[in-house]
Amino acid sequence: MCLIFCSLAFKPVPADPRPHVVIQSNGKTLTYYIKGDERTHWIESSDGYSLLYNDNKELEFACIDEHCNLLPSGVLACDEQDRDETELYLLETIEKRLFFIAKDCKN
Repeated sequence: MCLIFCSLAFKPVPADPRPHVVIQSNGKTLTYYIKGDERTHWIESSDGYSLLYNDNKELEFACIDEHCNLLPSGVLACDEQDRDETELYLLETIEKRLFFIAKDCKN
């Protein structure tokens, strides 16, 4: 009985599946989702791009550097309908749903 209760007590809590909406400092709206659970979690835009917080606590599109580190790109994330040429150009160069997996690193 304790074994069943204990295993249920330590089951990770899933992330809140509801969309979150923020206004970035550039005035653009960003709708994002928190994925995963309390142990492993990440943030994605509504159209699936990975997002990371920058030093100013704002969400940027994520990219991978030459050492396979997942880093903020330097470009604030926003919803599809608000994207300008800079954001669209960046998104042509990165994949959706980036997630670091060491075996995938070629360096």
